[in-house]
Amino acid sequence: MDYNLEPFFELTHDLLCIAGYDGFFKRVNPALTELLGYSKEELYGLPIDTFIFHLDKTETAFRRDELRQSKPLLNFNNRY
Repeated sequence: MDYNLEPFFELTHDLLCIAGYDGFFKRVNPALTELLGYSKEELYGLPIDTFIFHLDKTETAFRRDELRQSKPLLNFNNRY
């Protein structure tokens, strides 16, 4: 089966994003842009670290390194 998940991604009130290993957003949904107050262009144009709360940057970098080593990311939150 081939499902079109576009409406789910665009219409949900949950904050959704897809991030690349390069540290940039690849996809953000309207709920995320509305809450953060940035346009999609602003979010795509700057490294994700730009938006991460300063006290969460070290842990986020550590978790990103683990992802690069194919370790699963479970139960992780950071603030933007």
